[in-house]
Amino acid sequence: MGWADVIASAHPDIEVGERVWGFFPYTNYHRIEAGQVTSSSFKDIGLHRAKHAPVYCQFDKASANPLYDNAREGQDSLLRGLFMTSWLVEDFLNENSAFGAELCLITSASSKTSIALAFAVKQRGQMKSIAITSEKNRAFCESLECYDEVHSYQQIEQLDASAPAVIVDMAGSAATLAQCHQHFGDNIKYSCLIGATHYQEAGATDNLPGAKPEFFFAPAHVQERSKTLGAAVLMTLLGGSYAQFREFCDGWMTVKCAEGSEAVSEAYRSILAGGAEPQVGQLVKI
Repeated sequence: MGWADVIASAHPDIEVGERVWGFFPYTNYHRIEAGQVTSSSFKDIGLHRAKHAPVYCQFDKASANPLYDNAREGQDSLLRGLFMTSWLVEDFLNENSAFGAELCLITSASSKTSIALAFAVKQRGQMKSIAITSEKNRAFCESLECYDEVHSYQQIEQLDASAPAVIVDMAGSAATLAQCHQHFGDNIKYSCLIGATHYQEAGATDNLPGAKPEFFFAPAHVQERSKTLGAAVLMTLLGGSYAQFREFCDGWMTVKCAEGSEAVSEAYRSILAGGAEPQVGQLVKI
């Protein structure tokens, strides 16, 4: 996810110098087969993208984006895609009346996708957001003030299991998910699998009490809500909420950029080793 410049164009409606947002391979240059060109976007209709959801094939023109701010490009590269996922999860829950839940349990609560979800839940105000995080990140999560409660993984069994809950699992830890299901039992009304920050703890999630865990595929919900609301209305709602989230992040997130192969490798190894600080947004540039 990120920004790029059009440096050559054979299409009359795509100008050289146009700044665009989209999904790119990890390289300096990328050639696309442009199609479905409008005043605000175009798609890569090449065969290599045919298997992907439409949202992964689209490039948005900065010149048509009312939220575009050159000074926020780094922030957008970090937050825009993940916020869309989190906003869509919350919208999906709302469309289903939160499955009757009063609590939204969010694992890996210090991750930026989880923070975005808590922000969206707080905006709606229909459920309490419950952060589940590591002990070392408890204070950070509390300082954000977007979670109603913050608990460590060791405190899951101290949660009030009498209230109906949904769980949005960003951690991907089979043991943590199982513990939540076993503690809340049939009060887990919906169990949503999204992230894998604890990828090394992945495992089977079968035969758990409560709702069966299922993966949430954001592009599918985009398509569904675009049909019911209209794509323009959906993007207006999402964009307005995202603008507020960016301002919220101004108060706690610092953007850092690793540039060059050695710096990128070092940043990557640090993240894999668990050395990432939750208040830092890491960019890489080659």
